[in-house]
Amino acid sequence: MGDYIELSEKLNCPADGVFEFYSRQCYLFPTIMPTVFKEVKRIKPEGSERNWTFVNASCGSWMDTVGPIDTENKSIKWTLLAGDVPLKSYKSLSVVHHFSISEGGCVAKVVLTFEKKHDHGPVPIDYMKVLCDMLRAVEEYVQNDTH
Repeated sequence: MGDYIELSEKLNCPADGVFEFYSRQCYLFPTIMPTVFKEVKRIKPEGSERNWTFVNASCGSWMDTVGPIDTENKSIKWTLLAGDVPLKSYKSLSVVHHFSISEGGCVAKVVLTFEKKHDHGPVPIDYMKVLCDMLRAVEEYVQNDTH
């Protein structure tokens, strides 16, 4: 199974809007975080596999799969499939996002589960920092979305 890091953040926007972004609009991350992401695209139009290309070439490209998606409980899971950089240190990485309604917005809970390749390997704190930055960028996007 592995170890995990957990984070809860209060966001000043509706849970539905954040969940909608994470479940259907991840391709917009390069637009809302242009200094981090160069491109996010589906591998196959009908599939759940995506390729993430980072602006910083030392991060490489990562491929993940999405699912399961629980629309009733506003929860979504991403699992790393490929990526030279993370797979140097980890056998596996996955992230579960859960968005719950809270007064004045929502609470985003992020659980990053990982299995190290080596006992002395690093805990992926920097990955969790990026996940937190992603939450804040989505919060701003949802707050300003005029659709």
